[in-house]
Amino acid sequence: GKLSHYPSRPEGMSDRLYNLGYLGASNSNIGLGYASIVFLTIHGYMADEDPSNIDRVGHRRWILSPYLPEVGFGYYNLGTVMYVIAENYQKDIPYYETIKLPVEGIMPQELFADNAPWSIYLNSKDYVAAIEKLKVKFTINGELIELTKANKKDFYLDRSNFSYSSPTLIFRSNEIREIQYGDCYDVEITGLTDKAGNPKKIQ
Repeated sequence: GKLSHYPSRPEGMSDRLYNLGYLGASNSNIGLGYASIVFLTIHGYMADEDPSNIDRVGHRRWILSPYLPEVGFGYYNLGTVMYVIAENYQKDIPYYETIKLPVEGIMPQELFADNAPWSIYLNSKDYVAAIEKLKVKFTINGELIELTKANKKDFYLDRSNFSYSSPTLIFRSNEIREIQYGDCYDVEITGLTDKAGNPKKIQ
C-alpha cells in the first residue's frame, strides 16, 4: 500500500528476498496506480510533468540515458518498477550532441503525453548554458512563441547527475497547445556557447 525507493522490511520476509526487493526499489523508476507498464512508461515516467519532477525530468532521463544498455520491469497490484540504475552501464557510448524529447523529425503523437514538458540533453563537451541567457523560439504551424526563464514558470536547466547525463533544458508553456496529428514545430534554442565562448544555437 506504499510507494518508496527505500521500503522497510515486511514482517516475516527473509533477508534474501528483502535485500533483492530493496535493491530493485532503490535502483528503479517506481509508480503506483497505473493499469499497465506501457501506459505508466509513456504517461508517467516519460511525461514527468508533475510538480515534483518537472524541473529535472529524472525518470525520463534515466530511460533515455545513452549509458543504459537494458532495463527490467516488475508489476504487482498496480505497483510498477522499471530497473534503470544498472551495474553494467556502458562506458564507451556513441557520440551524441543532444538527446531530445519529442525527437527531431517525425514523432508518433501517441508516445508524447498531452501535458508533458519538452526536454533536451546538452552534451557538456559541446555546449555551455546559463538559464538566464537561454531563449526558446517555437514556430507552430506558422505561429511564433518565445519562451525564457523570465516569462515562463516551467523553464528549467537542471544539472543533476541523473543517468550520468549532461545538463538538461526543460520547458513547457500553455501557449504550446495540445499536439495534434500532423502539427509541424520548428524550435530554435539560442543563448548557448561552446567552450571557447562562441555563440551556438540548436534548431
